[in-house]
Amino acid sequence: MRIKNQKKSVMKKENNHIAQIVSSYQVLLDDDYPYLYIGKNINGKYVIGSFSRDDQNSKKEIYYHIVTNEKNLLDYFEQEISYYDLMVNKKSVIYQVNIFYDDRITTESISFKEIPEDYRPLEVSYYLVEKPNCFNELKKLVIQQEAKSVVIPVFFALSVSTYNKLNKYVPKNNHFPKYQAI
Repeated sequence: MRIKNQKKSVMKKENNHIAQIVSSYQVLLDDDYPYLYIGKNINGKYVIGSFSRDDQNSKKEIYYHIVTNEKNLLDYFEQEISYYDLMVNKKSVIYQVNIFYDDRITTESISFKEIPEDYRPLEVSYYLVEKPNCFNELKKLVIQQEAKSVVIPVFFALSVSTYNKLNKYVPKNNHFPKYQAI
């Protein structure tokens, strides 16, 4: 078993793969291993990861990383969905990250069904510890996304002529001035 600090540096090792955490790494639960952690990938999107097992026969540690949207992560941290729900969600992509004892890293996209049953989270596996450092940022991102999605359906419900009349008031970048009434 390697020392925690070594493991942290391996998990943060820069790699051009979407599932790799390269910044804002935070361990949420640990005990010899980082059992649950979060960070950002090379695209600035959040990745949540969990330790699965130390496979001494293959000389590797196996982790699962989930790349999903901010709303799903926020719901998980607010105990509205479980870790199981996060993994089976259609908007989530699961990656198996293998960290070999010689520090090589391999990553592959897998389906939930490919995770051995003994290593799947329980359907009631909720996050009950203090909120992660990124919680407020996640909340802000979700609010911004929800605000953008509220404007769009209004225009689809309008007739073409009404839409054309209103469209001249909508900025081309779809961002409304702070005090403009809609």
